[in-house]
Parts: sequence; structure tokens; C-alpha cells
Amino acid sequence: MTVRPATLDDLPRLMGWAEKFLEYHPLTSQFPHDLLAVETMLRRLIEGEDAALLMHERGAIGGSTAPMWCSPDVRVANELFWWSEANGIGLMKAFEAWATERGAQVVNMVMIVGRRDVSPIYDRAGYTPVELSYMRAA
Repeated sequence: MTVRPATLDDLPRLMGWAEKFLEYHPLTSQFPHDLLAVETMLRRLIEGEDAALLMHERGAIGGSTAPMWCSPDVRVANELFWWSEANGIGLMKAFEAWATERGAQVVNMVMIVGRRDVSPIYDRAGYTPVELSYMRAA
């Protein structure tokens, strides 16, 4: 499957995947979600200079780059979401390539706890676990 940058014309398909992702993600059972806000975020990833939304026929990955909080000379690419029904590794590799092209020295990928364990994929790709986030309603 060929990975390419998403365009605004892809928004209907991307929104369909976003709705599936929201059903899958445990956070959305605790907090309401706003599909207009999701669409706005997707538009920003498509149009943003330091952002990317890459896709193929069966999935998408989105993220952005920014200076590292403790070392501003180091640029970090942060994955925001990764949804794929097939060839997810192709999306990850395309995101890594995009990050390198944007000058990122670090790529940060995330995993939803309690769902499919993708840590073996990250391990094989050379990633190291660095944090585990905890969340509760305030």
C-alpha cells in the first residue's frame, strides 16, 4: 500500500476512521468527544507546517514536531494517533521518514494501554519505553 500525505478531500474517510478510533480508545468512555474538534485537528495536521497526516487505503497516522521540552536544540516528532486496518508498519515507517525530513532527532510513538499490545513492533523498530501515562477525571 502506498503511503501519501492526506488532503482535505480525504476528510470523509479520515473522519470515518476517527469515529472507529474513538470507539476503540478507552478515554472516550470517560469524556465526551466532539467530531467538529476532531475534524479541526485533522485539518491542522493536513495544513500545518510542522504537522503531518499520512495515510494509505486502510489507515492513517498523524503527528507533529516540536523542540524537546528540556533540550530545545533537539527536535521531537510526536505521534498523536495511529489507526490502521492493515500495513500499520508502513505508516509508522512513513511517519519516521517524514520526521527525519523535518529535522527530528527523536520520534515518540504511543500505545493505548489495555488494547492491542504493539510493544513488540516498537521493540523490533528500535524504540525504548520511556514513560507510562496515568489519567483520571479531576
